[in-house]
Amino acid sequence: MVKQQIIDLEKQLFKPVIRKDGQALSKLLADDYCEFSITGSIYNKSDVVKRMPLENPPYIKVEQFDCVQLSSDLYQVRYQAKTLQAGQTEFENSLRSSLWRANGDQWQLIFHQGTSA
Repeated sequence: MVKQQIIDLEKQLFKPVIRKDGQALSKLLADDYCEFSITGSIYNKSDVVKRMPLENPPYIKVEQFDCVQLSSDLYQVRYQAKTLQAGQTEFENSLRSSLWRANGDQWQLIFHQGTSA
């Protein structure tokens, strides 16, 4: 089922092994990828592929995953995340939304937004 495949791809981005691998990130992110971060910063694919492998990966606990088909080649994933950054003792709560688009036979992330909750 496509919806589960999209959710599984979103969850890949939580894994430290993927977050540390610029090639894996590059494959998951579309060339026109855009992110509005929880801090209000805006990132493109190049920014993420350079930045993320250098970061300490956070622990991310996800609740209430939902995946909605918007068109034949576009899906939206929505969920609540509890994120624990390295060295922190309290989780940060956020609402997140991602858009995944078909690119040939693979799905790629084209947009992501995190909002404080």
